[in-house]
Amino acid sequence: MDFRLAQRGSKDYLRDILAFEKKSVYYVIMVADPVMRMTWILYVVFSHDIQHSGAVSYIIAIVEIFRRALWMVLRVENEHCVNIAQNKASRDIPLPYRIQEDDGMV
Repeated sequence: MDFRLAQRGSKDYLRDILAFEKKSVYYVIMVADPVMRMTWILYVVFSHDIQHSGAVSYIIAIVEIFRRALWMVLRVENEHCVNIAQNKASRDIPLPYRIQEDDGMV
């Protein structure tokens, strides 16, 4: 819900305005984020094994850094899409000059 992805009235249960072209990215993130949040359970599993505690802590820290970076990218993307919907921002900025179409011939 943090990224406003699960919208009931929207098409495919996603927001109407999306920044990424592939919708599968959003579905993967919706599944991966809760799984990455639950990596602390590894501390419970390996609580008595001192040799693995350093490696487990390192893996959990890397996963948490990746999860927070992913959250940050989606949070910025969400704010940009909200600004587009409210006409505070534009997806494409028109150039002040005209570009000629390339006909593909060299």
